[in-house]
Amino acid sequence: MRKMKQKEMRNLINKHAWATLCTVDPEGKPYAIEFTYFLMDGYICGLINPRGATARNIRHGPNVCLKMCRADELCKEFQAVSCFGTGEFVDDREAIGRAWDLLERKLNLPEGAYHGHKGKFMDKRKKSPLFRMKPEKITGVTSTREPLN
Repeated sequence: MRKMKQKEMRNLINKHAWATLCTVDPEGKPYAIEFTYFLMDGYICGLINPRGATARNIRHGPNVCLKMCRADELCKEFQAVSCFGTGEFVDDREAIGRAWDLLERKLNLPEGAYHGHKGKFMDKRKKSPLFRMKPEKITGVTSTREPLN
């Protein structure tokens, strides 16, 4: 196993779509969810239930870790990147609309697939589902001598 180079870590972050978001609850216990992320305005973003445990944890303690991993089917070759930073929810309705569109594109869904969700969260009475974090520290390890394709 070796440490990944900066370029390898950026490539994985840019190409991958799935991450584990790690938070800590108010009692100090770890809590994690898996979600699809996308990049927007220099941040790693996702759409998360604004009333759920993850949102409560971030409001209580915003330090988060995002973990992206990929491996071959036998798990003999792998890459794993951890992004550490401060998480927050963004209450900007234009950004929320863009986020739903970016998520559709990231998942290769037809345009408008999230129209209902997008419309629901454009209502200012709803809490924002738009989570973002700017990595302050990025680490990565790989089992390969050369980057995986």
